[in-house]
Amino acid sequence: MKTLLLLISLVTATPLLATTFSHRTMAENVVNEISGPAVLQSSVKQALDPFLRQLSRDGMPKELIAEVQQAFLDWLEQDIIWDEISPKIVAKFTDQFTAEELSEIVKFTATSAGKKFLLTLPELTKQGNKLREEYAKLKQPQLMARIQPIIAHYEAKLEAEAAK
Repeated sequence: MKTLLLLISLVTATPLLATTFSHRTMAENVVNEISGPAVLQSSVKQALDPFLRQLSRDGMPKELIAEVQQAFLDWLEQDIIWDEISPKIVAKFTDQFTAEELSEIVKFTATSAGKKFLLTLPELTKQGNKLREEYAKLKQPQLMARIQPIIAHYEAKLEAEAAK
Protein backbone atom coordinates (compact mmCIF):
# COMPACT_ATOMS: atom_id res chain seq x y z
CA MET A 1 0.00 0.00 0.00
CA LYS A 2 2.82 2.44 0.90
CA THR A 3 4.53 1.61 -2.37
CA LEU A 4 1.34 2.37 -4.28
CA LEU A 5 0.93 5.72 -2.49
CA LEU A 6 4.56 6.59 -3.17
CA LEU A 7 4.13 5.68 -6.84
CA ILE A 8 0.97 7.80 -7.11
CA SER A 9 2.75 10.70 -5.42
CA LEU A 10 5.69 10.46 -7.82
CA VAL A 11 3.47 10.22 -10.89
CA THR A 12 1.38 13.24 -9.88
CA ALA A 13 4.35 15.33 -8.75
CA THR A 14 6.56 14.70 -11.79
CA PRO A 15 4.66 17.00 -14.19
CA LEU A 16 4.61 19.72 -11.56
CA LEU A 17 8.36 19.36 -10.97
CA ALA A 18 9.02 19.36 -14.71
CA THR A 19 6.88 22.46 -15.18
CA THR A 20 8.60 24.23 -12.29
CA PHE A 21 12.01 23.23 -13.62
CA SER A 22 11.10 24.34 -17.13
CA HIS A 23 9.69 27.63 -15.85
CA ARG A 24 12.80 28.34 -13.79
CA THR A 25 15.09 27.28 -16.64
CA MET A 26 13.28 29.59 -19.06
CA ALA A 27 13.55 32.43 -16.54
CA GLU A 28 17.27 31.76 -16.13
CA ASN A 29 17.71 31.88 -19.91
CA VAL A 30 15.88 35.19 -20.17
CA VAL A 31 17.69 36.71 -17.21
CA ASN A 32 21.06 35.65 -18.58
CA GLU A 33 20.20 37.19 -21.96
CA ILE A 34 18.69 40.41 -20.62
CA SER A 35 20.64 41.11 -17.48
CA GLY A 36 23.46 38.62 -17.25
CA PRO A 37 26.84 39.27 -15.66
CA ALA A 38 28.02 41.55 -18.48
CA VAL A 39 24.87 43.67 -18.26
CA LEU A 40 25.15 43.85 -14.48
CA GLN A 41 28.75 45.01 -14.68
CA SER A 42 27.95 47.46 -17.47
CA SER A 43 25.06 49.02 -15.57
CA VAL A 44 27.14 49.36 -12.41
CA LYS A 45 30.02 50.87 -14.41
CA GLN A 46 27.61 53.44 -15.89
CA ALA A 47 27.20 54.85 -12.40
CA LEU A 48 30.97 55.28 -12.10
CA ASP A 49 31.55 57.82 -14.88
CA PRO A 50 29.23 60.54 -13.53
CA PHE A 51 30.68 60.03 -10.06
CA LEU A 52 34.25 60.40 -11.33
CA ARG A 53 33.30 63.50 -13.34
CA GLN A 54 31.76 65.00 -10.21
CA LEU A 55 34.97 64.35 -8.27
CA SER A 56 36.90 66.11 -11.01
CA ARG A 57 34.47 69.08 -11.00
CA ASP A 58 34.88 69.25 -7.23
CA GLY A 59 38.62 69.75 -7.77
CA MET A 60 39.78 66.38 -6.50
CA PRO A 61 43.34 65.40 -7.53
CA LYS A 62 43.69 63.12 -10.55
CA GLU A 63 45.56 60.60 -8.42
CA LEU A 64 42.63 60.37 -6.00
CA ILE A 65 40.18 59.93 -8.88
CA ALA A 66 42.36 57.18 -10.38
CA GLU A 67 42.53 55.37 -7.04
CA VAL A 68 38.78 55.66 -6.52
CA GLN A 69 38.22 54.32 -10.03
CA GLN A 70 40.51 51.35 -9.38
CA ALA A 71 38.87 50.63 -6.02
CA PHE A 72 35.47 50.69 -7.73
CA LEU A 73 36.65 48.34 -10.50
CA ASP A 74 38.19 45.98 -7.93
CA TRP A 75 34.94 46.01 -5.97
CA LEU A 76 32.98 45.29 -9.14
CA GLU A 77 35.24 42.39 -10.08
CA GLN A 78 35.61 40.86 -6.61
CA ASP A 79 32.41 41.65 -4.73
CA ILE A 80 29.63 42.01 -7.28
CA ILE A 81 28.97 38.31 -7.86
CA TRP A 82 26.38 37.34 -10.44
CA ASP A 83 25.62 33.98 -8.82
CA GLU A 84 24.59 35.76 -5.61
CA ILE A 85 22.02 38.05 -7.25
CA SER A 86 20.80 36.02 -10.22
CA PRO A 87 18.52 33.63 -8.24
CA LYS A 88 16.64 36.65 -6.89
CA ILE A 89 16.26 38.12 -10.37
CA VAL A 90 15.15 34.76 -11.76
CA ALA A 91 12.52 34.52 -9.01
CA LYS A 92 11.13 37.91 -10.07
CA PHE A 93 10.87 36.70 -13.65
CA THR A 94 9.13 33.46 -12.66
CA ASP A 95 6.67 35.52 -10.61
CA GLN A 96 5.88 37.81 -13.54
CA PHE A 97 5.96 35.49 -16.57
CA THR A 98 4.69 32.04 -17.41
CA ALA A 99 7.04 29.48 -18.95
CA GLU A 100 5.33 30.05 -22.30
CA GLU A 101 5.84 33.82 -22.09
CA LEU A 102 9.48 33.32 -21.16
CA SER A 103 9.86 31.00 -24.15
CA GLU A 104 8.53 33.75 -26.42
CA ILE A 105 10.97 36.24 -24.90
CA VAL A 106 13.86 33.83 -25.50
CA LYS A 107 12.76 33.38 -29.12
CA PHE A 108 12.57 37.16 -29.59
CA THR A 109 15.98 37.80 -28.06
CA ALA A 110 17.47 35.24 -30.46
CA THR A 111 16.36 37.32 -33.47
CA SER A 112 18.42 40.18 -34.88
CA ALA A 113 15.78 42.65 -33.69
CA GLY A 114 15.82 41.07 -30.24
CA LYS A 115 19.60 41.24 -30.05
CA LYS A 116 19.55 44.87 -31.13
CA PHE A 117 16.82 45.56 -28.59
CA LEU A 118 18.92 44.06 -25.80
CA LEU A 119 22.02 45.96 -26.87
CA THR A 120 20.27 49.32 -27.09
CA LEU A 121 17.83 48.97 -24.18
CA PRO A 122 20.19 50.18 -21.41
CA GLU A 123 21.14 53.33 -23.32
CA LEU A 124 17.56 53.95 -24.46
CA THR A 125 16.37 53.54 -20.88
CA LYS A 126 19.02 55.97 -19.67
CA GLN A 127 18.12 58.50 -22.36
CA GLY A 128 14.41 58.04 -21.71
CA ASN A 129 14.91 58.61 -17.98
CA LYS A 130 16.86 61.77 -18.72
CA LEU A 131 14.19 63.04 -21.11
CA ARG A 132 11.44 62.34 -18.54
CA GLU A 133 13.41 64.13 -15.85
CA GLU A 134 14.01 67.15 -18.07
CA TYR A 135 10.36 67.22 -19.09
CA ALA A 136 9.20 67.03 -15.48
CA LYS A 137 11.52 69.94 -14.63
CA LEU A 138 9.94 71.98 -17.40
CA LYS A 139 6.53 71.27 -15.90
CA GLN A 140 7.63 71.98 -12.33
CA PRO A 141 6.11 75.51 -12.29
CA GLN A 142 2.68 74.01 -12.99
CA LEU A 143 3.17 71.55 -10.15
CA MET A 144 4.24 74.28 -7.77
CA ALA A 145 1.23 76.35 -8.81
CA ARG A 146 -0.96 73.45 -7.70
CA ILE A 147 0.94 72.73 -4.48
CA GLN A 148 1.44 76.31 -3.23
CA PRO A 149 -2.26 76.94 -2.47
CA ILE A 150 -2.40 73.68 -0.51
CA ILE A 151 0.65 74.65 1.52
CA ALA A 152 -0.70 78.17 2.05
CA HIS A 153 -4.02 76.75 3.26
CA TYR A 154 -2.35 74.52 5.84
CA GLU A 155 0.06 77.25 6.94
CA ALA A 156 -2.92 79.56 7.52
CA LYS A 157 -4.70 76.80 9.40
CA LEU A 158 -1.66 76.23 11.65
CA GLU A 159 -1.30 79.97 12.28
CA ALA A 160 -4.99 80.22 13.22
CA GLU A 161 -4.67 77.29 15.63
CA ALA A 162 -1.52 78.77 17.15
CA ALA A 163 -3.25 82.13 17.68
CA LYS A 164 -6.02 80.51 19.75
